[in-house]
Amino acid sequence: MSDRPSDPSYIATRVHFEDSGRVSWKEPRYPPSVSIQLDQTSIATFQGETMVSIPFVVATDTGDASGRFDGTVRYQACTESRCLFPVTRHVTAMIRIARPQGE
Repeated sequence: MSDRPSDPSYIATRVHFEDSGRVSWKEPRYPPSVSIQLDQTSIATFQGETMVSIPFVVATDTGDASGRFDGTVRYQACTESRCLFPVTRHVTAMIRIARPQGE
């Protein structure tokens, strides 16, 4: 299912990370959806490997550091005949924060 389902009864794909003291996450940027036929209805989905980018802002007082940030991906998979129950998967983002020399 896409991030903007074509019917309110479908579960939108959502990627979410909690803000921390070092990183503030912005709105995810999802790819364009594609339409598939489900029974007699066209639904907005993602197909195959889907790349979602999530901008973030690093706190100005954060020095050089590596960070592990845990998040979730919630989605509902569909085939051409039915939609499955939604699931939530845990994901991890590893970010290396390095300030330029002299800052």
